[in-house]
Amino acid sequence: MYNPEVGSYLDQFLTYLKLEKGFSSHSISSYRTDLSQFIQFLEDKLLLFLEIEIDSANQYIKHLNQRNLSAKSIARKISSLRQFYLFLQRQHLITDNPFNAVVLPKINRSIPKPMSESQIEQLLIQPNTESPLGLRDKTMFELMYATGMRVSELVNLKVNQLNLNQGVVRVLGKGGKERLIPLGELSVEWLERYISANNRQIQFK
Repeated sequence: MYNPEVGSYLDQFLTYLKLEKGFSSHSISSYRTDLSQFIQFLEDKLLLFLEIEIDSANQYIKHLNQRNLSAKSIARKISSLRQFYLFLQRQHLITDNPFNAVVLPKINRSIPKPMSESQIEQLLIQPNTESPLGLRDKTMFELMYATGMRVSELVNLKVNQLNLNQGVVRVLGKGGKERLIPLGELSVEWLERYISANNRQIQFK
């Protein structure tokens, strides 16, 4: 029958997450829910949680799929169980982690929708350019809008990468590839104003 010590092992694991890993109470609650559901599944199937193998793990994944859970929810539950059995393995209670070989479901990542022209216009007029931070934000927005630069490229930008007379910026992108990007008159104007106000420095970070 079901191992009467399962609740004790679960409590030990959750205490470990709190004290050793520093997990938040919300995360610990999620772990408790995921593991309690699995323990209930094992009890219904008359399986011992210290003795299950990959077949039982896959059987539980099939059970989760039948509940029409999202791929994200299933992946989270598998991750919780994998961590729990890793803890049991480190306590020398089991030799193999039955969830190590379980393949996480593929989570489809939604493609971000481009902003509309009106949304961009609203964004560009938001900063208060009379304040230092507002001037910085306005310059950043205009520069990103004009060039399509990545945020990482923008925050690492230096004055010597700019040629405001020619209206171009030299950017070092992924893989160390360098490219010249036209700036546009409006972004040049805001850059000149921002650089003048910051003693010829750029501090977008």
